[in-house]
Amino acid sequence: MAPSGIWAIGAKQKRITFKELLERGRSETEARAILSRSTSSLKRQVRQHFLYQMFQKGIFHADLHGSNVMVTADPIDLIDMGLVGILTPTQIEAAKKIVKGVLLKSVRHVREGIDEFLQVEARPPDEQAEMEKEIHSALQADNMSASLNDIATLVLRRAQGEAADTFGRFIKGFS
Repeated sequence: MAPSGIWAIGAKQKRITFKELLERGRSETEARAILSRSTSSLKRQVRQHFLYQMFQKGIFHADLHGSNVMVTADPIDLIDMGLVGILTPTQIEAAKKIVKGVLLKSVRHVREGIDEFLQVEARPPDEQAEMEKEIHSALQADNMSASLNDIATLVLRRAQGEAADTFGRFIKGFS
């Protein structure tokens, strides 16, 4: 009996059969490999691919969702690169600091990362204290994605310009 499976990433699901994969030009080996992969494995691969591109190459897919992921026999491929962000080396390091700060729930790491990303030299003490209070609140969210979205909202409310726009696209793509 031919295997069948569900190819699913994100909210979109599409049942795909062994026969359909063969009709689309896949070999039997490729079809079996695709159908044997779990959704959690695919999501993990998408995250790893995104992080690799962002932190190693300085580019990121700014419209990442299930329809923009192509499942292949070996790797996954991100497609529809119409919304792509490009990070400078400074922004890459700042993005790493922000992500580390969110993972560690460190207000200081997140604030420093934001300031480095936006190239803010120094903030008045009262503005810095207010920002840190808002970051602390964002870090209390239930998951990393929610924290990052709250941080993006905070930054976009306070900053303008190309760096702020890039920051917003980076967060949207990451979360």
